[in-house]
Amino acid sequence: MVCVVCCQVEWHVIMQYLRSGGLTAFIMSLLLFFVYIALQVLANIWLTAWTTDAEEAVNGTMDTNKVHFRLGVYGMFGVAQGIYIIKGTFGTAYSKICRPVGLQKWPFAKIFIPPERSCL
Repeated sequence: MVCVVCCQVEWHVIMQYLRSGGLTAFIMSLLLFFVYIALQVLANIWLTAWTTDAEEAVNGTMDTNKVHFRLGVYGMFGVAQGIYIIKGTFGTAYSKICRPVGLQKWPFAKIFIPPERSCL
């Protein structure tokens, strides 16, 4: 009996992809992505705090030490975002290129079923 499902991926297919790429690599990629998003939110909060400093300007000028500090912290957020997104991308690429030995055999095992097993 063939079960036709439209617009839906079966759970065992998703689990096979996760197992072939490695559950640890998947969790690490997900964690690194969440750290990247958290850094993005913190950078936006920092930028918002920085824009409120315009009220403290005297005669239209800001203290250069304060500006350099704010710019340095904002730059650090940008560098950290870049590092974490690169780590997550390389982790995902490693799990999809170097690990899926079982995934290459899996589709053929489902296609080439001996006739006596096709009714299971």
